[in-house]
This record gives sequence, structure tokens and C-alpha cells, in this order.
Amino acid sequence: MSQTHLLFGLFLGSFREPIREEQPHGELAYAHAIEAGVPYYAAGALWVVVRSMCLAGERLPQLLEKAIEHRSIVEKLVPRNTAYYDIVEGYVRALRGETARPTSLSRPGFSEAGFVREVMTNHVVTAPMLYFLCTSKVKLHLLFDEPETALEFVDGAAGLAHSIAGMAQAIELTFWRALVCARLLDAPLPAQRRAALGAQLQDHAAALARHAARCPQNFLHMHLLVGAEIARLEGRVAEALLEYERASAEAAREGFSPHEALAYERAATLCERAGLPDGWRGRLERARAAYEAWGASTKVEQLQAALSRRPSPLVRTNERGARIAIAGNVEASAQEETERATRQRDDDGAATSARLRHPASPLDLETAETVKLLRTARIEPRPGLAEVRIDDAPTALGDPAFPPGATTALRDPAFPPDATTAPGATAAPEDAPRPWPTHLPTASRDD
Repeated sequence: MSQTHLLFGLFLGSFREPIREEQPHGELAYAHAIEAGVPYYAAGALWVVVRSMCLAGERLPQLLEKAIEHRSIVEKLVPRNTAYYDIVEGYVRALRGETARPTSLSRPGFSEAGFVREVMTNHVVTAPMLYFLCTSKVKLHLLFDEPETALEFVDGAAGLAHSIAGMAQAIELTFWRALVCARLLDAPLPAQRRAALGAQLQDHAAALARHAARCPQNFLHMHLLVGAEIARLEGRVAEALLEYERASAEAAREGFSPHEALAYERAATLCERAGLPDGWRGRLERARAAYEAWGASTKVEQLQAALSRRPSPLVRTNERGARIAIAGNVEASAQEETERATRQRDDDGAATSARLRHPASPLDLETAETVKLLRTARIEPRPGLAEVRIDDAPTALGDPAFPPGATTALRDPAFPPDATTAPGATAAPEDAPRPWPTHLPTASRDD
């Protein structure tokens, strides 16, 4: 029974049912695993609960409380698996202004670069842990206006996608990848890179449309928000604003507070650039309220400071360097537009650093070290694991919602094989100690 509930909690439930319904599966799996004396499955079941809270945008105080509670239990069951909870705690504390920087997971007693180095060195459930760290960093860097750095962690997570094949986390990354592409397209770019990012954005939007059709409760608001970003980039201001409103309303209805806040924040940015000060202020106030409801005090402070100044219209350039007025008649040369955007970005960045009392670091050395470590990792899929697309959630159970012939590993890499989950495996005696699994993906570093 424990394995059955883990299967539904980790792989199947969120593709058809609201993501929060994973939590009962995790709780039942934990109860059955404890009764059967299987610590690995018990630890995995507790992670299902916290993971679903992360994906569902649960209020940060509740998420932190649950993560700390489950970490104390897992420490007695499978001590090495507590690393997941260290990442969750760092993510929450970053959003509350309790880490070294708003985009950093580091805090007293925990270094994100040291964590990556230790995981790679000791080969402890490497791939899924690093994947979760990468996705957490993607969200933080994008929320705090660092899309280029977010892209580094998108690439890192994409290289670890085999470790979460068939889980809702893959779709979550598709969503954030799309938003990163959209943010990068705001800046003047070489034509080749602009075309590549545009194609990726369209691919991610198509994948989200498929998932929204299967389970609108979980994915419709994601699809709408990415669609709004595409409309904004194409200069369809009225349509984009309507899609942002639909995305925020859908996210609010399903309880995704961070996505509701983000939709309002992106709509406010469009209003500012279109020269609509009333629309800008109203939407930014709603974004601040949604972030406050979520518990992200660092974002609340950032938006509160933005509300204290008057918005100024900005203009972006296309791949040929020509001026594009988002709305109204804006006459300026491409050079003037670039200089104005640069001054605005620098002013906002300086104000944010001073306001949050996080001294600006020219290179953010810790993040640079983390990225360097991830680039040197070579983490391969387990033998026999078919290649998977990160945008899809294939399954081998014959669900008509998924393409025929698709395959996936129906087992979290954090759990060891046994007679019921690995063909040909030999079951250990009931009272035998459980060795740490040797089939886990490992990492090596280039010399």
C-alpha cells in the first residue's frame, strides 16, 4: 500500500487532480511504510507532502513549519535525505529576507555552494537533490529580476531531468523556463539568440497548453500567464492585459498565491511600459497583496519601494535594433532607448540593494561557484532509463492522456530497488539492514 500511494503521490495524481491532493497520498504512504518497517518509503512519503506544498504555492510559514517537522523525522529514518529540507528552508528564508541575498539559499549553518560540492563528492541521491536546488534557484533569480542567472540554473535542471521523469516538477520547470525566455526577450539581443529563445518560448507554451487541457486546476493559470507574456512581447497590449487578468484570477481560484502575484507584477510592468500609471499602480498593489498573503516579505518590501516612485514608460528594441513603442507615440533612437533602460535598471538595482540591506556583490561569487560546480557535474540516467522530454509527463500505465509508447521510471531515484520495484532484484530479509542503494546516479568533476 505504501508503494501504491507513493506512485500516485509522486507520478500520477497531479496530472489529473489538484496538486494539493498529493498530500493525502503521502500521509497514507508514510503510515503504511512505518507499519511495514520500511524507512526509505516512509522518508519518501514525507517528501511527497512537502514537495506538493512547494508546487502548490502553500503559504511560506506553513511550508517552513512542515519542512522543519518532517526533517526531524527523516533525520531518524534516512539521514541523507534531509538535504531536500535544507533546500526548502533556504528557499523560504530567502523570500523572507533571512539569507545572505534574496537569491541565495545560504544562511548560518548552510552554504549552497558547499551543499552542491558535498552532494557531488559523496554521491548522495545526486540528481534529484541538485534538480530541486536548481529549480528553487530559477524561481528566486527570476522573481528578483536576474533572468540571465536564472537561465544558468534552468540549464542545470534540464540536464538532471531524467531524475524526475514523470513528475509534476518537470512541468513546473517548463513554466519557469518559458518565463525566463520571455524576460530575456525584453532586452536587445542578437537575431540568432532572439530566434532561438522565441522558438523555445513557443514550444514551452504548447507543452503547457497540453497539460492545461489535462488538468486545468494545476496548469491552466501557467498556460495563461505564458500566453500573456507572448502577447506582451508581440505588442498586443490589450490582449496581454486580459490574459494576465485571467491568469491571476485562475491562480487565485486554485490557491497558487505566488503565481497570482507574479501575473499581477508582470501586468504592472506592461502598464508601466505602456504609459498607463493607474493600471500600473493598481496591479502592483494587487501583486504586493498576493506576495504578502504568500508570506514573501522580501518581495513585499521590493514592491512597496517601487510603489513609492512614479512609473516611467520604457521602450524595448527588436532584433534589428529598431524602436518599438509598446503603446502611444514614443520617438527615440535605439541608442537612447538602450541608455534609458540601462539607467532605469541600474537605479532600481541600487535602490533594491540598499532597501533590502543586502550589499551588492559585483559577481555574486557564491552563485558563480554554484553554477561552476553544476557545469562540471556529469550525472547520467540510470541504465535502462529511457530518454524523456522535460516538457512531457510520459507514463507506462496506458493513460490515454499521454502518447502511446512513452515510458518513464515509476520509481523515485531516492528509493532503493527491491523485489517489487526492480525486475530480478532479490528481497532482503525483513530484519536485514538496508544498504544505501548503489544504483543511484553519480557525479564526477573534470580535472
